[in-house]
Amino acid sequence: MENDANSAALGELAEGAGKNCDSMAFFVIGTGIGGALIINQKVWHGAHLFGGEFGYMVIGTESVSDLASPVAMAKRYNKRTGKKLDGKTVFALADEDDPVASDERQTLIHSLALAIYNVQQSFDPEKIVIGGGISNNPELIPLLNQEIEKLRKQFNPDSIKPEIVLCKLKSDANLRGAVANFEQIHH
Repeated sequence: MENDANSAALGELAEGAGKNCDSMAFFVIGTGIGGALIINQKVWHGAHLFGGEFGYMVIGTESVSDLASPVAMAKRYNKRTGKKLDGKTVFALADEDDPVASDERQTLIHSLALAIYNVQQSFDPEKIVIGGGISNNPELIPLLNQEIEKLRKQFNPDSIKPEIVLCKLKSDANLRGAVANFEQIHH
């Protein structure tokens, strides 16, 4: 048995964006931030079964899930404006010069980039794969790469630049991952 993020990571490892990788980090971004670490082509569960739970990492006084999920971004925007918009709409409003949307999207991008940067520097995976609904947004990877470059310049210009890619299997990743898990166990 595996959780959904670990299963999706195994699916991406078997037939998706992580194919042929020995190591990768998988961020699934939706209501919160989930994830998985793959080391030597296997899920790294950790000593307490919390390996890859990136959403629980803390930036300042808040969790990555509270800062970098589109749902949390929309809640912050709505609280500031009195509106009732979803994350996709807030993300798009940032391109239309809505200053509150721009500010909240930047919080999401900066927080997610910081989490990715830290995972890259800590575990050095071959790839960082992004899944979840936000992975359908074509602006995501360029914005993250731009923010990570700022972090690298600020903290360590010689640091490793993460290779961030979008998941390929989308909603089928969990199912393919369940099969991959079975194949690993019974091979």
